[in-house]
Amino acid sequence: MGADATRGPKRLYHRALLSRPLITIWRYTSAELWRLVVLTASILVMVIGFALTVKFFAEGALGPLQMLTFMAMAAVPMLQYALPFAGGFSATLVYHRLAQDNELTGARAAGISHAALLVPACVTGIILAVTLSLLTEFVIPRFLLSMEGLVSESAAKIITHSIRHRKTIEAGNLRIYADDVQPQPGDPSELVLSGVIVERVDGDAKVLSSLIAAKAQVSLSRARELGENEHSGRGATIVRLRLHNASVYGGEGVFVQTSLIEYAVAIPTRFDDDPKFLTLGQLRRAYENPDLLSPVNDRRINLARNIALREIEVLASRALREKNSLEFRVPDGPRYVVHAGDMVWNGSGRQGWRFIPIEGEDVEIERIGEDGTIRLRARFALLSRPWNQRGQIVEIGRLTGDQRLEFDLGLDDVRTVTDSGEIGQRDRHQIRRLRVSGDPTPGLLELSSAELLEKSAPYIDRSEPDEYILQPAGDLSRRIERIRREIVGKQHERVAMSAACMVMMLAGAVTAIRLGQAPPLVVYLWSFFPSLLTVLTISAGQPMVENSGAIGFVMLWGGVVVFAGYTLGAFVLLRSR
Repeated sequence: MGADATRGPKRLYHRALLSRPLITIWRYTSAELWRLVVLTASILVMVIGFALTVKFFAEGALGPLQMLTFMAMAAVPMLQYALPFAGGFSATLVYHRLAQDNELTGARAAGISHAALLVPACVTGIILAVTLSLLTEFVIPRFLLSMEGLVSESAAKIITHSIRHRKTIEAGNLRIYADDVQPQPGDPSELVLSGVIVERVDGDAKVLSSLIAAKAQVSLSRARELGENEHSGRGATIVRLRLHNASVYGGEGVFVQTSLIEYAVAIPTRFDDDPKFLTLGQLRRAYENPDLLSPVNDRRINLARNIALREIEVLASRALREKNSLEFRVPDGPRYVVHAGDMVWNGSGRQGWRFIPIEGEDVEIERIGEDGTIRLRARFALLSRPWNQRGQIVEIGRLTGDQRLEFDLGLDDVRTVTDSGEIGQRDRHQIRRLRVSGDPTPGLLELSSAELLEKSAPYIDRSEPDEYILQPAGDLSRRIERIRREIVGKQHERVAMSAACMVMMLAGAVTAIRLGQAPPLVVYLWSFFPSLLTVLTISAGQPMVENSGAIGFVMLWGGVVVFAGYTLGAFVLLRSR
């Protein structure tokens, strides 16, 4: 009983002796770790931030003061890559110095295990991982958005710099060239271009049509200043172009000549088309409602307009067959009534709907205005959509809140007829901005993607699907599926980077202890290259999830799992010595 009575106090005494050096080592190691983490992360952030900022400064998008502001904003997003490597580097240096000074040997002689020695690295790694997770989910997206906004506000500088250095301006599916640019005095958002060429291209960069103008006025504004709704691009830059003495060239040669063409291009911010600019809550809302993102919303609008065109075609053809007349209105202008028997699609050459005369060879058009009624007779009458209807090229009506479709009516061999007879004749006449009564477009544009896909089903689910509806509906469905995969991939990428941060910290510490007698650079390289490979697999895995689905998770998480296994194997070898 006496021996047992004295054994308990002796054990407590030995534990007290062991706890003092252990706590001392923990405090010293933790202090050194955090000192080096802060120092290394600061240096990395400055270097990466400068490399990112100097590009925009060289392009003329940022002035000297804006450059400093941009660098300060970039400091927080750069922590996503700086913190993991700073943690791994700090752990390597601190534990390698402990090994070189034989402090770890003394600790082991005192009975302190390797696992106990790694506690400061483990705790620091957990804190860094949690901090990085909070940053990537809630803080970094907001800073990225501020950086994007700072650059977007300099859109006029970017355009001016590009033109003066003979560079192409790309906006949506447009490529713009100009000989010269002059800012308007007192208003930096207004520019005047001279010698302008505008090319409309498809997804494969093939030129569909070209527009040449002697002069163009460019005005820049923000969509939020125009009262756009949540589906129309928060913060998007709106580029309005007014082209004077313009000609549009296509496969058939010159098919439009006019003294003025006006249209606008909506350039959405990355907030609207890249999930990396979204916080955790915004990612969840975007997954539930993909229409909030521009890549989906643009396709939703395209499908709505195509369905509207089909419905207008049916309504117009029915009116012509039943009443032999179809009425159009010009905004704040006269009414036009087309008298014809029907209309058919003219697919070759000039595309549009060709009116079939009631009798004879002429189609009659009545112009009814305040100055009376004028009748026009044309051998050929073609109703078509304006050439700037697709993609991110936005019609002026959409910017002002009026969503109704507008058409052009092209007349060949036109004669003006009055009660006293013909008073004039011309080869070609163009009537612009015609609107059909009962246009269903505003109602269709209010529908969600899911509702539009359901509405397009009757056009698709038949023996011969309507290609005009099938293509945009399929494009919308694929984009929704892809954007949801991208959101899931982005969420997993953020979590994987946080997990990698902790693994890199432990890998640096374990490698430093195991290779304590090797040079510091050699020790660090044994953990740096696996760390770099892990970050690369995470970055490569996220787009793989977007493009290929589940197989991308193998790449995204595979690097983290293999690196964790590598660290665990190194720790097992360390304990077996």
